[in-house]
Amino acid sequence: MPISFLAIASVGSIFHCQTPLLWYTTIIDLLSLCKALGCLDLSQEITIDALNWKNLPYQLASLVSISPSDKTT
Repeated sequence: MPISFLAIASVGSIFHCQTPLLWYTTIIDLLSLCKALGCLDLSQEITIDALNWKNLPYQLASLVSISPSDKTT
């Protein structure tokens, strides 16, 4: 049974609350790894989830292939 991104992300939720910028860059690194390994389902799930990330700098948003106008919050 595949593990979803949200299941993986929930493990670091305490970390995420305390240092969001470091958390976002870590997940963007994971996204890059997923793309390199061809894990398209997980990379798509991360990209969709990133639309709801609060306070994501536009420089990092561009690494996730989303524009500020795409964000829902």
